[in-house]
Amino acid sequence: MVLSKFANKSFFTRLLSGIVLVALMLATIIPGGNILFVANLLISVVGVYELYKVLGIEKNSLGITGYIAVLAYYAVLYFDKKEYMMILMVVFLMCLLAQYVFMFPKYKTEQISNAIMSMLYAGVMLSYLYSVREGNNGAYTVWLIFLCSWGSDTCAYLAGVAFGKHKMAPVLSPKKSVEGAVGGVVGAAALGAIYATIFSSNITMSINPVAGFAIICAQIDNALEACMKIPKDAGRNIKVEIWQKESFVFFKVINTALKNPFIDSKELRTTKESKDSMHGFGIKNIKETAAKYDGTLKNDYIDGCFISLVMISNHE
Repeated sequence: MVLSKFANKSFFTRLLSGIVLVALMLATIIPGGNILFVANLLISVVGVYELYKVLGIEKNSLGITGYIAVLAYYAVLYFDKKEYMMILMVVFLMCLLAQYVFMFPKYKTEQISNAIMSMLYAGVMLSYLYSVREGNNGAYTVWLIFLCSWGSDTCAYLAGVAFGKHKMAPVLSPKKSVEGAVGGVVGAAALGAIYATIFSSNITMSINPVAGFAIICAQIDNALEACMKIPKDAGRNIKVEIWQKESFVFFKVINTALKNPFIDSKELRTTKESKDSMHGFGIKNIKETAAKYDGTLKNDYIDGCFISLVMISNHE
């Protein structure tokens, strides 16, 4: 009876589509290089086209400007001319604004802003798959993109179904629970640690990869959880920085936060029902993990942004 529910055309169509997509993903990501670059470029162009189609600008001058910007961006990326990235974006914005002014009232301000966001979302953000794959240890670290995203969602879903009682954002996401969010954070950190443990001998990092992956996965998932509580029109931003200085490695994640999470200059405001602990489990988990490797965690709130900075001693 249970199997009969899946024995329909829709299920098999989705299953076949999933198998094809996974096969294409493996066929492009594993070899990397030009194969992945071309695939990434095509996906970005198609993605921008589809978004522009929804907005009704896929065939007019705004759409053409967006396509050219995507192609130019990938050219800059391919030839590693990152110093021209900012110039390219400024020129792209100026071209769109010029069309708005000189062709007024043909285009609305919403169309201009959506044209910009669509290009950045499908054109720029998707390119990081190629950038990560071609970076240091890219053959291994690129899979963390999928591991953190799919793993966190899966763990959050399972934890929410099993233990979910307290609604996290009843109006914005009525089905999401605090327990599910905690499960997602813990799951992402655990999966990152397991992945690093398995492939640690293949990853050339001076810092312990188990600690590095566990911390950055948990930091990013905390930031994602925080941004999910913010209305879409209020702006959701996450910035990740990793660098090494002398004998220390730094992991810094900055995310939008509408409210100051600090009760005073030292303690964080918890979103849990219980007020016994002033730290969310994710933050506490990061702090404890960093401490095991002679590291420290510093949190701050500046200009509407929550900042999580982890410093770990770099043992050769």
